[in-house]
Amino acid sequence: MKREWRALLSSETSSTTLVLFNIPKDIQDELSLIEAYSGFGPVAACRLKYDRETGLSKGWAVVEFYKKIGRASCRERVSSPV
Repeated sequence: MKREWRALLSSETSSTTLVLFNIPKDIQDELSLIEAYSGFGPVAACRLKYDRETGLSKGWAVVEFYKKIGRASCRERVSSPV
C-alpha cells in the first residue's frame, strides 16, 4: 500500500514553514524529525505534535526551514505519493 503524504502551507505561517501530515511512525521526537527533513534544507525549528494521554506522536508536525527553497523542495517531494 502506498503511503500518501500531504504538506500544507497555511496562510498563518511564514513562507518557510510547512505543516506535515502522515509523519512516519518511527519519528517519535524532534531530533528524528530534523534528521528526516534536513535533506531538503536546514531546519530552523520544528514541533512534533503528541497525544497527551499516550505521549506518542499524532503523526503531524510543523517544520520551519531557514530558506524558502528548503520548504519548496520538501513540499514538492512530500506532496506526491511515494
